[in-house]
Amino acid sequence: MVGPAPFQDSDTAPFLQGVIGGAKPDYAAAWFNLGNVLAMRDEHAKAVEHYRQALAFDPSHIDALNNLGAALNELGDNDEAASCYQRVLALQPANAAAHNNFGRVLAQRDELDAAIGHFREAIALQPHAIDAHINLGNVLLEQGDAPAAHHSYERALALDPAHESAHWNDGLALLVQGYLAEGFQRWRYNVAAAKRFDAPEWRGEDLNGATILIHAEQGFGDAIHFARYIPLVASRGGRVIFEAPVELHRVFATIEGVDEIVAFGDPLPEFSWQCPLLSLPLAFETTLRNAPDNVPYLTADDESVDFWQRRMAGPQLKVGLVWAGRPEHKRDRHRSMALAELAPLAAIPNVAFYALQKGAAVGEAEHAPPGMRLEILSPLLGDFADTAAAIMALDLVISVDTSVAHLAGALGKPVWILHAHAPDWRWLEKRSDSPWYPTAELFRQDASRRWAPLVAEGVAELRALATSDQMKMNGIA
Repeated sequence: MVGPAPFQDSDTAPFLQGVIGGAKPDYAAAWFNLGNVLAMRDEHAKAVEHYRQALAFDPSHIDALNNLGAALNELGDNDEAASCYQRVLALQPANAAAHNNFGRVLAQRDELDAAIGHFREAIALQPHAIDAHINLGNVLLEQGDAPAAHHSYERALALDPAHESAHWNDGLALLVQGYLAEGFQRWRYNVAAAKRFDAPEWRGEDLNGATILIHAEQGFGDAIHFARYIPLVASRGGRVIFEAPVELHRVFATIEGVDEIVAFGDPLPEFSWQCPLLSLPLAFETTLRNAPDNVPYLTADDESVDFWQRRMAGPQLKVGLVWAGRPEHKRDRHRSMALAELAPLAAIPNVAFYALQKGAAVGEAEHAPPGMRLEILSPLLGDFADTAAAIMALDLVISVDTSVAHLAGALGKPVWILHAHAPDWRWLEKRSDSPWYPTAELFRQDASRRWAPLVAEGVAELRALATSDQMKMNGIA
């Protein structure tokens, strides 16, 4: 959130440049307003230079300080951004915009209690500040207080009933509490993905032979999770085209009811209806009572599974590990862990571990915790069909909240999913099971937000499982 800017039309840029380059090079307001123009163009580094120059001529320029903080925040320099807001509040303690902006930076630094204090102060000073209500809701949701977050979003929506971000975030707050019908209504409010096509969005009508395009969105995990709805779409009597990432094509070809799979950017055949994949729960009026949980709805190639079974032959319990997701994910610092944090698993006898991990984090497996028998599989995992075959040869998958966890669940394989204190909405609150994946067991961080207690819980359960499995193989149990 930036402060007021008298000149925000980019057409004013030449005039402002003329002012600071000629008649009034020390005119702080001109430097400030040109900084605003540059910020509007997403040229934040240049905007920072102009705000700094404005402050050089007028160190108490409140709006320049506020906007400098916003530009630094856009560049990822949260510490200096925080310093800017502290300077504003030292000069003007009742500056609502600075409280709101400082709260955002504190939230990004995981200083959640302090962030809440500043958001509440911003709201007290400016009750109609929609952004502050939404920001407060976001932090409350991150703290695991979904009811309080819902209240904040409702206050934002009372101020602007059409505010898309408030609808989206309130949807997440409702969904994580298990209010699926209401949550999907809010979450899918005016979804941008639906605007890609002119065809009407499908809301569950009988298709009567018509062709429908289902288009995936967001990440691999979301695509796998909601692909379960494709057979239900096909049952409405139409021809189903599924647009999905190419990495998923081979495994998605095993879904019942898919007539054609196309990649993003490929030419599309004609269709009469379209629906974003993540809007299918809304189309089918999904609740906790009727959430489709029939697994497996994905399968692996038999020959590939046989290859992995022969490669993994041996008496040990076979466990696949995934400890990190994509670093680009906005919540990755919460959901991912280091392989070293799984070191207590190495002390369990009769277990062989297999790294299903891909990406940069695979490098950690080259220096696995002492005593851990860990084989790196990533060189042989070209796409999700390869990973699916490897999973089917395992006894268990242990994963943080990534696409591999979804894949194991969709294959009907036992999977233990390790969750941050405030998990993604689909895992709901305080449950150790999942309404989406019957073979999943959920392990959750406590309020300490540390992985160690959660791993210790998993170690105890895995030790019991490995002992029981070994006893069965030896004919004792």
